[in-house]
Amino acid sequence: MTGILKAIADDEQDLPYLLIGGHAVALHGIPRNTFDLDLMIRERDVEGWIRFFEERSLTPFHRSENFVQFRGDVSTPPVDLMLVTEATFSKLAAASEWKSVGGLEIRVPAAKHLVALKLHAIQQEKRRLKEKDWGDVVALIEGCGLKLDDGDFSSL
Repeated sequence: MTGILKAIADDEQDLPYLLIGGHAVALHGIPRNTFDLDLMIRERDVEGWIRFFEERSLTPFHRSENFVQFRGDVSTPPVDLMLVTEATFSKLAAASEWKSVGGLEIRVPAAKHLVALKLHAIQQEKRRLKEKDWGDVVALIEGCGLKLDDGDFSSL
C-alpha cells in the first residue's frame, strides 16, 4: 500500500484524495485486514487518476458512475476509486484527520464519516462484504468513542 501512496505523494499533479476503506479503519486504531486500497476522489479528477494509475501499469477493469476499480500485477494491490461531488469531498476533507503511514502523512475521513460511508456501502444491493462493513461500523463507534445520541453523528 505505501508504494502506491508514495507514488501519489511524489507525483506533481494536483490530485487530492482521502484514504477510505479498511486501511482508513485501521488508521483509526481498529485492527483490520485488507488488501486493496480505497481512495475517495472528486469526480472531476477521475481522468487524471485513470492516467496516473495506467502510467503505473494498473488497468481499470470496472467502471460505474461512482467507482473505478484497477488491478495490476501480483505485487500491486487493487485500487478502488470512489467518485464524489466537490461538495461531498470538501465536507469530508475539511473534517479529515492526518495519519502517518510508512513515513507519509495521509488524510483520512473522521471516524463518524467513515461510519457514514460504511452505512452507505451496506445499502448497495450488490455489496458482498456487508458483514465486514457492519463489523467496521460497530468497531468504529466503540473504538473511537462515537456517541449515537450525538445530534451531529445521528444526522449522518
